[in-house]
Amino acid sequence: MDALAARCEYFESKFSRTIETSDIGRINMAAGAPVEVAPETADIIKQSLVYCEKSEGLFDITIGVVSTLWDFKEGIVADADALAEGVKHVDYRKVHVEGTTVTLEDPQAKLDLGGIAKGYIADDLCRMLVEAECDSGLVNLGGNIKTVGMKPDGTPWRVGIQDPINAAGFLFGHPVMMLYSAGGTALAFTLMAALSRIQGLSLVLVAIVGAILHNIGQLFVASVMLGTPLSPLA
Repeated sequence: MDALAARCEYFESKFSRTIETSDIGRINMAAGAPVEVAPETADIIKQSLVYCEKSEGLFDITIGVVSTLWDFKEGIVADADALAEGVKHVDYRKVHVEGTTVTLEDPQAKLDLGGIAKGYIADDLCRMLVEAECDSGLVNLGGNIKTVGMKPDGTPWRVGIQDPINAAGFLFGHPVMMLYSAGGTALAFTLMAALSRIQGLSLVLVAIVGAILHNIGQLFVASVMLGTPLSPLA
């Protein structure tokens, strides 16, 4: 467990947007200059760019300039003019990764890995468990869940979506054999892009479906998408 906790701290020190000395923090402050980063940082950015392309930019890790305009703790809502200016600097196609060197072509662009980082970390922690010959385990990183093997009693893990109205209940639960967590939110945006190409489909409907997919798209579970917040069931 200590090794897993240390690994989480390592990833936070590399991926956090709010830590100035992290790889992402240094990239965001480099004003377009190349930045040497950890192999894991280069890898997650490369994986993220795949989802950005597949979703046709609906998922975009250069959203940092825009996402920082909100402050949910203080109840601050982004100003319309600031948003209009911020979106000018959202374009994943201007992110370049060469080996472990990352460059933002737009000096005002900012990376934000909030849509993929916890899933990527969950995948890595489960890799560590498998390498340690762990036969049964469950990793829960704020709703991003991935399992290793079966439950200790040999039955499948069950994961459910918390009912937001009834704290004691679940909207539904599902037995799972495997969870793939890395691209949950990215997957939701990819599906939105596919929906948006259906002729005659209302863009309002696409937006509504997208919001739902964002909530239930954190995990891909044996072809069944489950949602966040997620909790293991008995």
